[in-house]
Amino acid sequence: MATSILEQIAEDIKTTINEITTENEFNQNLNAIRPRRIDFLEGFNDLDVLINQVEAEQLDGPTMCFQWLQFYVLTAFVIDSDTSTTSIDTRLNAVAADIQKKLIEDQTRDGLAELTGIDSVTPFDGDPGEPTGIAIKIWVQYLTKDDDPYSQH
Repeated sequence: MATSILEQIAEDIKTTINEITTENEFNQNLNAIRPRRIDFLEGFNDLDVLINQVEAEQLDGPTMCFQWLQFYVLTAFVIDSDTSTTSIDTRLNAVAADIQKKLIEDQTRDGLAELTGIDSVTPFDGDPGEPTGIAIKIWVQYLTKDDDPYSQH
């Protein structure tokens, strides 16, 4: 069974996030998760990164192909222990920097895309007892044949 270009890009993003490890000289070990359901919003651990595929925009592209700008939100949960002495901002900044650095290392998503970019970086914190973290909105620009989303143009 064929896999669409869009699905291959999403899996590449997951693989890329999972390569953010101390062994690979980053600041922490991240764990990428692609949710099984849209309402999958519970049970996150420190340094889990939820990958949500969001809106897509069709761009003007070459003849006989579709050019897409696909957005993703990478929600990284940064949950400090009660005994931590490191500023939460320091941890959030390190997670954001590691994700940005790793994503931009290969802006073509292993040859599947034309370009990858960062749209926004937004820290979040909930009420006491709710998780803190950072949401990074990224975009990936890619092409498919106009009659086949499984094939690159």
